[in-house]
Amino acid sequence: MGFGDECAFKLKEDIDSQYSFFNRVNKLFEKMPLAALLENSVLCIHGGLGSNLSRLSDFGAIPKPLVIVHDG
Repeated sequence: MGFGDECAFKLKEDIDSQYSFFNRVNKLFEKMPLAALLENSVLCIHGGLGSNLSRLSDFGAIPKPLVIVHDG
């Protein structure tokens, strides 16, 4: 069960509605940073990023907001 399914089931909402909790959370995620550098020594990144990102500057080159594709 994915996040959309959880929202539909637990919140009894239409996740395709632009006002749904599911869509509002995804709009927030589109604008959030993909990586954070802590004290110039610890890099925190999302686990789903591809291997084509190899430098910190690569993260800054990703345009925002992200376009999230929801495949079923």
